[in-house]
Amino acid sequence: MRRCLPAITVTVIFVVIVVLLSRRQRTNTDGGADYSVPGFRKNSLPATVKKREIPMKALSEEKPKDYCAHRGNMKIISASGGRRGVIDIAHRLPEQLVDTPEMRRGVDHGLLGAITLRVVDSMGNPVSGATVKGAFWNQWVSKDKRRFETDTDVHGVVTLANKCTGDVNFSITKDGYYDSVFRYWFFKNGYNCVKEGRWIPWNPTVEVVLKEKRNPVGVVGKDRLLLAFPIRQTAGFDFESGDLVAPYGNGKNSDVSFWYDSKQDISPYCYSNRFVVTVEDGGAIAPMRKDSFSDFKFSYTPPDSGWISDLALGMVRTEDKVLSNVSLDKDEYWVVSIQREGEKRFAVISDFEFGGSDRGTNYCGVLLSYYLNPNPDDPNLENKNLQ
Repeated sequence: MRRCLPAITVTVIFVVIVVLLSRRQRTNTDGGADYSVPGFRKNSLPATVKKREIPMKALSEEKPKDYCAHRGNMKIISASGGRRGVIDIAHRLPEQLVDTPEMRRGVDHGLLGAITLRVVDSMGNPVSGATVKGAFWNQWVSKDKRRFETDTDVHGVVTLANKCTGDVNFSITKDGYYDSVFRYWFFKNGYNCVKEGRWIPWNPTVEVVLKEKRNPVGVVGKDRLLLAFPIRQTAGFDFESGDLVAPYGNGKNSDVSFWYDSKQDISPYCYSNRFVVTVEDGGAIAPMRKDSFSDFKFSYTPPDSGWISDLALGMVRTEDKVLSNVSLDKDEYWVVSIQREGEKRFAVISDFEFGGSDRGTNYCGVLLSYYLNPNPDDPNLENKNLQ
């Protein structure tokens, strides 16, 4: 019997570890509750869908250039869950799956890195006199030696250089502009990014955007508005009053409608649901990506294309796998064109989540953040409340 005890002990420990890992995996894949909003249970993970595209002619002759997507050898991607844009350049460095000793030395002790910024507005014009303030990350150097504060020259250009262990973080500010916040990684995981004691590519020139304040307009809106309505029932929503229409609220005009259905298996991790957003009376909706680097994260005006009549969201999952998942990503937003008695208004939905409700399993909960330009036939989306 004593000879069997070690084998039995090892078997028991193995079973306990497997059970704990299984429970941990389930916890991480479940949507979970949004504890910051009583009565709401978050549904799903981020994704996007487009369907039934509707053409729309230009609403404004003056359109800002898109400096937030690919621009030359540089693009800006959003930082996960943060108010910052991550600068990603087309570096063409050789792949290096395992860090070289020189790369590890740079990460552990720091190497000299440099980057030149050309600051432009949303139309591509250089912004002179903008203040660039930040710090290189290096735990071995005191803060006063790795911090910096400098202004762009007449061409909107400034060069930053210092010894660092991987990245530099900085903000750009100027009166009459919306603040921008960026991060640039000198260390590039999976690539040979070190040569002769320096981070490479050495001193790349990248163009970054400082969005100008044009003509902000007064808006109406709500932040993290919680709504609830019965499943398998169509519920209209009034942007102006910020409420569902009767019989589920006190709204007067149904600008968009919501419809939700959910099916639950015996297992708590096996379920499917479907949420449909429809714009009423000939309106339309356009999915777009946020300018995560800027205090003003949205477009100045509605887009010329990409308009659709409705969106179908939802999730299908099994015990251990998400088969499909469609929702509004944190780095996305919707522009909604609303039709009322022949007049057009525009709204921005910056956050939209759906799931359960504390009213019971027969109700759907919606968590919504948006703003509406109440002026008829005015395509201005610049929010005065950001001033």
